[in-house]
Amino acid sequence: MQKPKHILWLPTGGQIGDALMALSALAEFLEREPEGRVTYLARRNATIIADLARAYPRIQVVPIPKNPFNAFALIVRLFVSGRYVVIVPPTPGTHPKEIKSIATLFRCMPGNRVVGMLDRGSWQPYTHTVVYDTALLNINNLRHELHAGGIETASDNTPPSLRLEVQLPQNISLPHAYIAIHPFPTLQSKTLPMHRWSSLLLDFAKQYPDLSFVVTGSKENEPAAKEMTLNLPRTQLAINLPILEVAGIIQNSALYIGVDTGITHLAGVMNHKSVVLAQRSSPTWLPTYNPNAKVLLNTSRCTCDNAERDCFVEEDGQRYYKCLYDITDEAIFTASKDFVSR
Repeated sequence: MQKPKHILWLPTGGQIGDALMALSALAEFLEREPEGRVTYLARRNATIIADLARAYPRIQVVPIPKNPFNAFALIVRLFVSGRYVVIVPPTPGTHPKEIKSIATLFRCMPGNRVVGMLDRGSWQPYTHTVVYDTALLNINNLRHELHAGGIETASDNTPPSLRLEVQLPQNISLPHAYIAIHPFPTLQSKTLPMHRWSSLLLDFAKQYPDLSFVVTGSKENEPAAKEMTLNLPRTQLAINLPILEVAGIIQNSALYIGVDTGITHLAGVMNHKSVVLAQRSSPTWLPTYNPNAKVLLNTSRCTCDNAERDCFVEEDGQRYYKCLYDITDEAIFTASKDFVSR
């Protein structure tokens, strides 16, 4: 097979963290192949993914139409237009039948190489199959999958990075010096109770009188963000902003503090100074690749690595990961001070 020139990236989700890891690996391919290009199919969040890839003209993000007929027409158009290395990204479960059907179709065309990772299903329609290694970071599993398709990427010990067309917020004025905070994960169990965040911010405000605080979040996070920051000094909200404006807030901050979620991976691929409140339910996804991050865990009573998976503590009817819930305020202050005092 000739040196690959065109990657077709099939969709398996749409989470920001997934997209950032994928785009970082694909960028490494483009840096090594001047004639390379990528077609990135997106089932969800196509606009956000396109914004994240905006600095790379050779990455085309294509939303899959919701109408089945239009979606089929798109796949057929791609099928007849060239030869690809088709990448089916990893999944914790089984890939949807429609994704495997697309992989099967492209496998039928001579010259295509279809690479996927073994999932829990019995149907593996790939020319090359890779086993996900839970001892490796997710970015390195993605690199190994690309290697199986003949794609050159960076080595495993290279931190992923991504060029971003960072923007400053259009509708809010940022403080002169501030800490950016993102306490809102997709799953509530991956954060602290809101009263803990309120207490932390109040203590931070006392400890750092020359710093302000900017709390980011989505529209659905707005009620919790307002409750969390009620009566707190020098604190403002940055809610429901475009992803590149969130990147601008992070880039211009003295420090980013967040939980294990997509926005924290955004800070990660920017190699920004970060304090990450993490948990051990899926260590392969932790942003430990960021050389400027301190990833905090409290493992004194963490049982997330045993067979029973008794990972949680409950407060007011809500579950939280023990290894995150038990992170002390002192540990967070100490980690933050190491960055802010530089």
